[in-house]
Amino acid sequence: MSNQQSLINHNISIKDPETGEEHRTSIRLEKIEWDAMRLICSRKKMNINRYCSLVDFHPLREEHSRTSRIRSGILHYFMNRTAALELAQQKQQEQWQGQEREQGRNKYSPRNLPGRSTIA
Repeated sequence: MSNQQSLINHNISIKDPETGEEHRTSIRLEKIEWDAMRLICSRKKMNINRYCSLVDFHPLREEHSRTSRIRSGILHYFMNRTAALELAQQKQQEQWQGQEREQGRNKYSPRNLPGRSTIA
């Protein structure tokens, strides 16, 4: 096991949405958490300070510490994206299955058999 510290410390600025006051603080996250947060910020077109402020003061975040709220916010973001992707895949699968069933019904319909007149 390596003696290297796996947590990375960075300074961020948190802005209180009620007072508008901004203060600097530091948070320690794993490299993968920093990378995930950068990806979220890139997708949302915001900087890390803004993202951390939104997560820190979000009314549904109940975690004890700021770092825990930020970690949970990152996890929540990716859980929501995964759930949305799975739902879209499920709908697509159901649509394909419906199309296959419809094609199967039409394929062997008496009016589609060769040599049969469709005129009754």
